[in-house]
Amino acid sequence: MTLKKYRGLSARELVARSDFEEILATAARYEELSSASVSHISRLSMYRSVIKEGIKASQRVQLAYARTRLLKEMAVEKQKNVDAELALVKALAERGDMLYVKIFAIKKLISKLEAEKYEVDMTFEKTVANLSRVIEEASQAYEEYHVVVRKWKEEQASEEFSREAIERVEMVWVEFLSTL
Repeated sequence: MTLKKYRGLSARELVARSDFEEILATAARYEELSSASVSHISRLSMYRSVIKEGIKASQRVQLAYARTRLLKEMAVEKQKNVDAELALVKALAERGDMLYVKIFAIKKLISKLEAEKYEVDMTFEKTVANLSRVIEEASQAYEEYHVVVRKWKEEQASEEFSREAIERVEMVWVEFLSTL
């Protein structure tokens, strides 16, 4: 009768109970007294650490997924910066080319246009230098993202293994309960 009150519990809930050891001991005594041909309780006891690891793995998967999402957002934002800087570099390059042509076309404005071209060239060089830095940051962000994705997939595999083990434990528990 004591064991029958646990029929509604899943194996995961059973393992999480503070009186799990006492339940196992009672169930083992019942199996001994009933001369059960299959020891469900010894198998259930073996799966205890797997279930607990499965719960921890689920938590690690959630943490890795949150980190993955964050790093992806950061990488996307860095890529937007790269795109903006690249557009600025292109615009400045085109402007520099147009100014170079004007220098030869308009002799009266040579000195003014050369000074303007010099400023644009300096800005262009600074922007190109900034583009290199932003590209490097974006690359590093994508590398971190891929590392975290790989870790997340490993954690998912661990969780899947634990989930399958829990399903097996559930079947063992149900088989045991059916022997009561």
